[in-house]
Amino acid sequence: MFGADVGPSSAVMIGATSRTITVIFVQPLTLIKTRYESGKFGYKSIHGAVRAIVAQEKLQGLYRGLGATIARDAPFSGIYLAVYTHLKKNAFSGSDSVVSTTISGLAAGSLSSLITHPADVIKTRVQLQNNLTQRVGLNKIIPALYKEAGISGFYSGFAPRLARRTLVSATAWLVYEEVKKRSYLFNTNHY
Repeated sequence: MFGADVGPSSAVMIGATSRTITVIFVQPLTLIKTRYESGKFGYKSIHGAVRAIVAQEKLQGLYRGLGATIARDAPFSGIYLAVYTHLKKNAFSGSDSVVSTTISGLAAGSLSSLITHPADVIKTRVQLQNNLTQRVGLNKIIPALYKEAGISGFYSGFAPRLARRTLVSATAWLVYEEVKKRSYLFNTNHY
């Protein structure tokens, strides 16, 4: 099992750090995906989206919402890894069974999604802005969102995200643990 000797605070740091580095590399694709899904930008292709963003917002436009994305993803991954390793170690005595892996993955994905979903909603609002619209900072986005819908506004779209994230989490850990059990590369007893 990953993290058998990794404590919760180390797991949070490992997860958060690895995710932050990943976000920096994939942020342009995250931005384009968010804008495509909104239907507000009329991009015809990924290449066309990149060209339009750079033309209107310069190169830094591809990184619109980077801080908000990190504010969502770093805690998600940190909490996710800490909860998963804690459950596997303490609730299931380190078992790598299909049941313990699935339950730990589902629980880790669910709790992480619940805690970080408001940051996801805020990230989406930030990424849907461009130079053609009036850009506003978090100091205006957050109160406006609260005024529009109250606390529930920060959980808009939570059910689909929860369903997706929990299934992805459980599946990813299950595949990892099962491959690790059967793989020569992970077997330390081959020497």
